[in-house]
Amino acid sequence: MDNKREEIESSEEFNNICMKYDSNIIKVPYTPSIGMVIYIESFSHYFNLTDEELLIINYFGIYKITSIGMDGELLRLSIDPCE
Repeated sequence: MDNKREEIESSEEFNNICMKYDSNIIKVPYTPSIGMVIYIESFSHYFNLTDEELLIINYFGIYKITSIGMDGELLRLSIDPCE
């Protein structure tokens, strides 16, 4: 892992993004599947991401769904940057 990535992942802004992502429920017009590419910036209005947080998201580039779980009647998606 490079120093820039470690620095970003330990930042307060990165933690804010994670908390915002974990605490929001959004409806998507498709059925998600593992491996599906997600463009988080297109959902930024749901997460109320700041410009600085969007810069962090864009640093990592494209994200993909890595796991799907059930939480009551909701699907819980885990996402990670594509490598």
